[in-house]
Amino acid sequence: MQNQYLSQAAVKQQAKLVAQFFFEQDGIKMPHSKALEAMSRAHGYRNWQTAQADLPEETPVVDSTLAQREIIAERIRNYRQERLANIHGHNTPVMVQLGCKLVLHVIPFSAFASRKTLDIRASVSGLTAFHPLGRNAHQNYKFTVDGVLNYANLTDDRSHAYCHVQRNGIVEAVSVFTSEGDGNNRIHSKRFEEHLITSLGIYLPLLMKLDLVPPFYVFIALVGGTHFDFIVPTDDGVGFRGSKAEMEFLAPPEALVSSTDEAAHRVLWPAIDVIWNAFGYPGSRNFTEQGEWIHRRR
Repeated sequence: MQNQYLSQAAVKQQAKLVAQFFFEQDGIKMPHSKALEAMSRAHGYRNWQTAQADLPEETPVVDSTLAQREIIAERIRNYRQERLANIHGHNTPVMVQLGCKLVLHVIPFSAFASRKTLDIRASVSGLTAFHPLGRNAHQNYKFTVDGVLNYANLTDDRSHAYCHVQRNGIVEAVSVFTSEGDGNNRIHSKRFEEHLITSLGIYLPLLMKLDLVPPFYVFIALVGGTHFDFIVPTDDGVGFRGSKAEMEFLAPPEALVSSTDEAAHRVLWPAIDVIWNAFGYPGSRNFTEQGEWIHRRR
């Protein structure tokens, strides 16, 4: 029954205020003992004696820093969910190809905990080094109201990949799996991991060079992949098999980067496993049991 914020001292103070209220309003002199009984019942106890037995003398100290961190973490998660909905609705900083979107978000805790922003003018060379997701170089960049957008060459006014670095340090990167030449829709298991691991390995050091420090919240997702096959090499290595998740959004929980020396593949391993789970596998076949990434494991 105990309320973590309630104590004997708090009930006594409340009883004193109640007695004072009745005296000031109606001239009724309520004994302190009767006020204690009333307040004990208000909090769900049979009487003051029962409340005394259950409650600490003083209100426990609550770690306000921890509570505040969780509030900010929840804001970060909500922001990510909003962005996934926007990406699904084609609300992206550059129009992208139609298909299944592979999404990587890297969100500094400071983006929601402080008002610190990057000096765009002074950071151009650093910001343009954030290659589009899965690419080894940027092909185009432009300034936006939020920061700097790096994107792959356009085809029919649409790009296959981008990386948008906002002035508060948030990184949003997207790569699109499109219908292939034979008309089939495929997500190649090896390629999607390479895109994520290679790009995160580039983004984290670049963020630190911009004086943005951990913790970073890292999220991955597949958006719009309902009609796409997840392609995995067969055990004999001579063919492939595909499976569908039948889910429009695959959005594993975040990974938290708390130090500057964490390897990208280890950061992403649990979330990548969740993606494989959605396609019917116990985990990625491209990782060892110790979490080392070996590209493909047969």
